[in-house]
Amino acid sequence: MALLLLVIALIIYLIPFIVVKRDHPYFWPIVIINVFFGWTLIGWLVALIWAQTECEPYVKGEKTPAAASDVVAKLKELESMLKSGTITEQEFSTLKSKVIGNP
Repeated sequence: MALLLLVIALIIYLIPFIVVKRDHPYFWPIVIINVFFGWTLIGWLVALIWAQTECEPYVKGEKTPAAASDVVAKLKELESMLKSGTITEQEFSTLKSKVIGNP
């Protein structure tokens, strides 16, 4: 009977670890908080709530490596257009600012 209660308590204690998805960007911090601070009700609740949140791996507005290489390609294209005379220096500056993200 005591062993059954211990197993049930352990399962309840590890619920945040059980429900967190393996591909969650903060999987290991959630597990660490659950294991080491889960004995406090606050630590357990933080781990449980954090495990249920949908997280994006990148901050909004932050350029991913693929997007950064795309910016470089666009800048090279603009430079070739400038050299060929397709666009003027002023148009190049305006378009370059838009590509880089400056208003």
